[in-house]
Amino acid sequence: MARMLLILACGFSDVRDNDATYLYLTNQPDKPQNLNCETEDMINVRCTWNPVFVSTDCFFRDACPMEFILSDVSSTKIYCSTKFQNSCSFKMGDQFLYNVRLTARNCLGQKHEQLSFNVMHIVRPVIFNKPAVDYQNATFIQLSWDINPINASLSLLCQINAANGDGNKQYNITVQSNSDFPPHFQLGGLQPATKYALKVRCAADVGPSWKWSSWTESIISETPETAPSGLLDVWRYINPDLEQHNVTVFWKESSEFRANGKIQKYHLSLENLEEPSMQHHNFSSSASQKSSVISLGNHSYKILVWAQNGVSASSPSVIIIPATNKNGKVHLSKETTDNNTEHGIYISWKPQSKFSQYVVDWCNHPTGNACDFQWKKYEQNKSSDLITSDAFRHGVRYTFNVYGIQDDKSYLLEKKVKYLKEEEPLQYILCNIVNATANSLKVTWEPQDQKFNSCFIRGYVLYMKMDDQNCMVQGSEQFRNANNLTICSYKIEKPNQTEFTVRHLKPRTKYLFAVQAYAVKPHYTDNGTFKTVFTPDDGKWLFHLLYLLVIIPLMLMCMCSRKSNRVRNCLYPTIPQPKVTPIFKMSSGMTEVNDIIPDQLVMLEKPQEFTLIPAHQKHTSIRKTI
Repeated sequence: MARMLLILACGFSDVRDNDATYLYLTNQPDKPQNLNCETEDMINVRCTWNPVFVSTDCFFRDACPMEFILSDVSSTKIYCSTKFQNSCSFKMGDQFLYNVRLTARNCLGQKHEQLSFNVMHIVRPVIFNKPAVDYQNATFIQLSWDINPINASLSLLCQINAANGDGNKQYNITVQSNSDFPPHFQLGGLQPATKYALKVRCAADVGPSWKWSSWTESIISETPETAPSGLLDVWRYINPDLEQHNVTVFWKESSEFRANGKIQKYHLSLENLEEPSMQHHNFSSSASQKSSVISLGNHSYKILVWAQNGVSASSPSVIIIPATNKNGKVHLSKETTDNNTEHGIYISWKPQSKFSQYVVDWCNHPTGNACDFQWKKYEQNKSSDLITSDAFRHGVRYTFNVYGIQDDKSYLLEKKVKYLKEEEPLQYILCNIVNATANSLKVTWEPQDQKFNSCFIRGYVLYMKMDDQNCMVQGSEQFRNANNLTICSYKIEKPNQTEFTVRHLKPRTKYLFAVQAYAVKPHYTDNGTFKTVFTPDDGKWLFHLLYLLVIIPLMLMCMCSRKSNRVRNCLYPTIPQPKVTPIFKMSSGMTEVNDIIPDQLVMLEKPQEFTLIPAHQKHTSIRKTI
């Protein structure tokens, strides 16, 4: 309910008369809330409450003041009273149990609130000032503080809070309230050369609830330096140029390394393993440096690296550099982006029992001038990891080298080329058209795997289209573009292939070709540059002309020749040649007519006198008719 105070003033019309009458309107007091009683020393008890509403108007306070009375419930004893305040105090008696009543009253009425308590349960200790450091070393601080005396023997639970840059740590200790010495506590396991903010609070270890004192003001204490502990994490990069044999040695603080102070410098020592008698080479690097380039000869070296602060130096880390950088056959794998995360690249390798440790190194910025060389070491039982870095970007090719460590010697086991996420090539690649015929042609292009660094080229897609018409070629896959025209495509799943023969084309037709490399899923675009080609004529008109000018006349000539032969045979039959029987054996004497049996004998001329005819001329005089 809203509280209202109304003041009514009545006066005279004559301004020279200042007399007036005031009327006040108010309500009865509210019931006090949150009544609570505490003691700091078991001598005085202080009770507080929430009065809800108390008017601060001076006229009202004089006319109808608000009064609070703290009294005993079972008697008329009044412990304390106050006007317009929200607390009062009284001295304890011999009793520990109290049942008090708080009465809020004014001229219009009164309201009551009651509280019962045991004084042993309402003790809230008070700590004077801030704690003090009595003694400290690199890992230890002894702290003490003063507590307001308590008129009873109580167990107090005290908390010490030690805060540094890595967070807060709390310690608990139980002390006695009536001890002759101030409470103290020894904080161990601290970090050397570290600032700590220390504060304390205490509470009585009695009763159902804890009444903690306020935290003291913090005291700042810094532990002194000590020698660095643990080993530096050391790795190297060997220049592939075998003639120079330059080695870059890198170092950083490992998870076990503690600087225990401010590092002033780093030391390196080189020992020739093939000529141990040679003097060691020692040199230093500033505290800001985390690498050093060393030129080595054609020998193997042991390199020691250690850190030094203002007190002493750490134990050295050892790494062995071989005489040559020959690693034999190394498996190079191009891997997918499976199991990667938004900022992490997943790698795995084949473990080998002979290695006590594995190392993976890479460059955060492989395409820039600054490589930002990184490495990570793994225990023997590890064979995979998700390497995370805010420097990883999409479409950047990263090479991870996996080494096995045996007796401080490193052996390159695998090279893995990976992406955080591959980016598909959007532009078409240059292509050429060769061996074009009426029905086929060959498209050629150059290998693209070395030209695209945004992904691994796993194949190519050959696109073919026609001007303002649908492409329908046997053996191709068709899809529609944004203009609803059918595009032909051929998917080539061999990344090393550099040519493709397109068949089943039409002669005397215009075709447009484009080749696109892809990693996982190709993306077609009409904005790319297409290669235009016209298929030549197939030459059928020449065959028709040849048929008209040569074949048909030749056939007519053959037919006419055959007919003329038939006519010739009918009009001019073949006359057989005469057959003359040879006489193989001739007589030297005169040949008689009886020696020859002719079919017909004709006397051509009657000789006047008988003459001898030679044998070789006899047949000229005799004609034998068959």
